[in-house]
Amino acid sequence: GIFERDELLSELIDICVDHLRFERAGAAVWSGEASQPPQWVLIRNLRGEADAEIRLSRSIIDRTLHNGERILITDTAGADFDPTASMIASQIRSAMCVPMEYLQGVRGVLYGDRVTSAGGYTKEDIDFFAALGRLGAMGLANVRLVDEMKQRQRIETQLQLAREIQSQLFPSEPLRLPNVSIDALNDPGQRVSGDYYDFFVRPDGLIAIVVADVSGKGPPAAMLMANLQAAVHVTMMQDADLVKTIVGLNKLICRNVRDSKFITGIFGLLDPAKGKFTYVNAGHMGPYIIRGETVERILVDDARLPLGIEPDEPYQAATIDCSRTPLTLLLYTDGVPDAENPSGEQFGEPRLAEQLATCRSEAPEEIILRVRRSIKQFVRSHPQTDDITMVAVRLT
Repeated sequence: GIFERDELLSELIDICVDHLRFERAGAAVWSGEASQPPQWVLIRNLRGEADAEIRLSRSIIDRTLHNGERILITDTAGADFDPTASMIASQIRSAMCVPMEYLQGVRGVLYGDRVTSAGGYTKEDIDFFAALGRLGAMGLANVRLVDEMKQRQRIETQLQLAREIQSQLFPSEPLRLPNVSIDALNDPGQRVSGDYYDFFVRPDGLIAIVVADVSGKGPPAAMLMANLQAAVHVTMMQDADLVKTIVGLNKLICRNVRDSKFITGIFGLLDPAKGKFTYVNAGHMGPYIIRGETVERILVDDARLPLGIEPDEPYQAATIDCSRTPLTLLLYTDGVPDAENPSGEQFGEPRLAEQLATCRSEAPEEIILRVRRSIKQFVRSHPQTDDITMVAVRLT
């Protein structure tokens, strides 16, 4: 019932002193590494000496740690009494040392000795001492498990907070304009996402639309994603030259990001008045266009490198004609086609196109809902390992 290491060992030593009449007793924990000495957490000295003056037999401790031996040395054993040099120097007449052993692993030692010669230790004494050692080892294992549980809870709380903060970086609600509606989904493979999507109306009436995928997973990717979001809002809010904007964004990422991190993405500006979507593709998969009975994926013939790889990469813009409406654009990350079922089969582009064909006339939120439901039915119980992000843009 004690889940604090020093408190546990203190109570254990008190029991040993009370029942086995030790004049000195100690408890040490051990990492299990042969090259590492044990860490003496507690030494109880009833002889009035300072703890710093206590010398314990290293040979006895090592035999117990590395071989799991139970050492019993008592002056009543006659010819078996074989004290070490440190025992002779400390005038020790009787000593016992037992491993704290649990699940075939030595987690530390218990040690006790006496200088008086009245009454040595017996086999029953060391059996009792060894039983206390096993209980102590079990207690240490429980302490470690409780510490790990608390650490996991702290990490879980931090990740939950990080996800809440990250969620605030995405648009707070779908975009609804007279002839344009946009909806999106971000479903992280871990607690936080390395995918990024955004859409916002600029002062000039153009609508910035972004879908990006940071390499890697978890908190490091999420932190880079947050930096990308801030940079996008600064650079894409005003600048009319999209290529110049992305070139500058790439130089910024190359200058500030290390550890071979990079970002694929589509960075676009939708002009509802002129019916065109101009975008720069930085190593990302092309979007789908759903128009009438046709579901077409824009194949990228001359895709440029992702952001963060080559500072002088010559990005260029492409344009999709959106004047013939109704029309839907679907931008997504590779977590959609790469989702796997228990057999290791991927969802794939053909299934995505087939699903889009069944809901081509639906609103953006319905398209995203159906695709996500189809992926869940496909993967079944297989865990999601990658972020899934989709942005659907409907023009009418």
